[in-house]
Amino acid sequence: MSIRSSIDPKEYNKNSPTLDTVVTGESCFYYISLLKTFHDLRKSMTNDEYIIFVYAAVWRYTEFLFNTRPDAYTNSMALPLDIAYVWHAHMLNPFQYYEDIAKQPSRECSIGIHFDFPLKAMVIWILMIARNGHMLRLFMG
Repeated sequence: MSIRSSIDPKEYNKNSPTLDTVVTGESCFYYISLLKTFHDLRKSMTNDEYIIFVYAAVWRYTEFLFNTRPDAYTNSMALPLDIAYVWHAHMLNPFQYYEDIAKQPSRECSIGIHFDFPLKAMVIWILMIARNGHMLRLFMG
């Protein structure tokens, strides 16, 4: 399925199984759409470009995570794709993620403590950008 699909993700909820309130057809659609975007991003780069991208993305993610005030951000805000890429990778190891967030001296100001990953906002934003053909905007933040 293409990220540019015009299928409404809510359609997946009608007859799809649900596990608690987190795993729904809609959330699976959003997650797979985001993974597809990450995959396409990686395929569009050479190895050297990817190494530079990851280093810059980790720096920007760290700045975002530990220097953004919680009152300056909401879960309905989409992130630049490079920050979302690293945040997603960081959360794949939940114990390390928790430790990294908890040991920060400024953890009461940390986005990672106060907010969940903005999955739905990210995919809606990616779909809007993809439809307009402005992929460069995915990195502006």
